[in-house]
Amino acid sequence: FIDLSQAVLIDHPSALSYLYRDCTNMYKYFHARGLKNTLDPKKMFCHVTDLEVKYTDEPSFVAAIEHLQLQEVREFKHGARATDYAFETSFNETLVLSSDSEEEEEEEEEREAG
Repeated sequence: FIDLSQAVLIDHPSALSYLYRDCTNMYKYFHARGLKNTLDPKKMFCHVTDLEVKYTDEPSFVAAIEHLQLQEVREFKHGARATDYAFETSFNETLVLSSDSEEEEEEEEEREAG
């Protein structure tokens, strides 16, 4: 299960490993309840993070995540952010969706008033 009280910031040294663990747990949970078309944990992780992780098997995937974590920690320590993070992407998409909704509401109000 995903426990928000145990959430970590994206610059935490183990953030990607924790996210992969959460993807694995979500896959197991939904797959065990009959949802057979659930993305496997590796694909889910790549989808959520928008990272292209090259792997051939489980150990190579985990090694790639660990390598990315080290890279990210170094980048955060030096103030650079080379990767577009899932949170930022989701936040930006939410802003777009909410502005679209506001425009639709305004158009509907104009039609009703008009």
